Amino acid sequence: MSNIDELVLSLDVVLPNGELVTVGGPGRFVRASWPDLRGLFIGSDGAFGIVVRAVLRVKPLANYYVDLAYVFKDLENAIRFARDVVINVPGPHRVVIHDKESGRFMVGEDGGS
Repeated sequence: MSNIDELVLSLDVVLPNGELVTVGGPGRFVRASWPDLRGLFIGSDGAFGIVVRAVLRVKPLANYYVDLAYVFKDLENAIRFARDVVINVPGPHRVVIHDKESGRFMVGEDGGS
């Protein structure tokens, strides 16, 4: 679960007419015939209303993490490796593929992806 729309439980939103409304929350399951309007406000940058409060689902952090860096000759090999890791290694995962310039900055390597 990583998409923001899956993590937002409810929102309090001030509409353009000044009205304060709550979308989402436990009541949305009771009134299943009503549309879930959370998606209307998530990512709208205030076009439909200003979010003044959000209730989010949180998950505990992993106990540890390991950062590894690999250098590949080309982008195709980097993508193939990242795909294989995500498919074959238990998650959670964080895969970042850098171009030559950002790789030089982030990893200190001159070379491929």
